Amino acid sequence: MWGWVWTVLAVGGVLLLVWLAWTVVRAGWALLREAGRAGTELSRAGERVSAAVAAAEADRVPVEATMFADRAVLRGRVHALRRARGARRGVRRERQALVWRTWVSSTWLERRRAARAVTRRAGSG
Repeated sequence: MWGWVWTVLAVGGVLLLVWLAWTVVRAGWALLREAGRAGTELSRAGERVSAAVAAAEADRVPVEATMFADRAVLRGRVHALRRARGARRGVRRERQALVWRTWVSSTWLERRRAARAVTRRAGSG
């Protein structure tokens, strides 16, 4: 009788070790596959960073001394920068005007209640 008990325990132990080894091997293969994917993504990210650095190098602002440069060119550059800043300011004012109109037309609490009512109707339907 004790022989059968020890045999069952030994076979069970061997099966447990086989299952454990199989699990470790599968996890190892999964880890290697994921490491391969990570390497691929890392190389793609490196390529994107290299492209971004190259683009930044191409668009580099000149920093040489301008003391003896042509004043007309310098004034033109300053005026172009001011025009671009004014255009950005105009776009920003248009966006702000939309927000200001919503503030005038209703209170925060009314907008919040309307948004919650829409959310409730969407959730129930």
